[in-house]
Amino acid sequence: MPPTRKLGKLPKREDPRTLKMARYVKPVPPAPKPPASADWINKIPSWDMYGNDSWGDCVIAAMAHIQNQAQFLTTGKFTDYTIDEILSMYSAIGGYVRSDGPGGPSDQGADLLTALKYWKTTGFLGSKILAYMEVDPQNAVQVKQAIAQFGSLCIGVNLPVAVQQLSRWPA
Repeated sequence: MPPTRKLGKLPKREDPRTLKMARYVKPVPPAPKPPASADWINKIPSWDMYGNDSWGDCVIAAMAHIQNQAQFLTTGKFTDYTIDEILSMYSAIGGYVRSDGPGGPSDQGADLLTALKYWKTTGFLGSKILAYMEVDPQNAVQVKQAIAQFGSLCIGVNLPVAVQQLSRWPA
């Protein structure tokens, strides 16, 4: 029997107050042309799963990766967050109840908007973000601009539940 993997991104939530990158990059001032490529990933010493192979905490794991990447690229320091820290954030943001265990009834993931709002207002593992904005994922130039200017992009992909049972995820 292939291993079970957990999906954790809940459906997208909308909030009309969310900043949209398209409103700020055109027509004035014109957005800078993005570079052909920007490689921030290979500079990071390691990428932990942060429990995402057992829990549906992919949104929380992504936040930890983004925070660690920004910290490492600006200070040279890398933090190995503990699974306890990650699950505490999963509980606070996604409503996960620790006594349910992995795959339990409260292990249902989180949505990006709730997570970003929490990160901005309450903080995430010791840091707060000043703002967040939505990027049109269908606009390749906007995606490249966001990655080049901000170093990362917090994106979600809706996968069918059937992929949880695959022994190897497609590359």
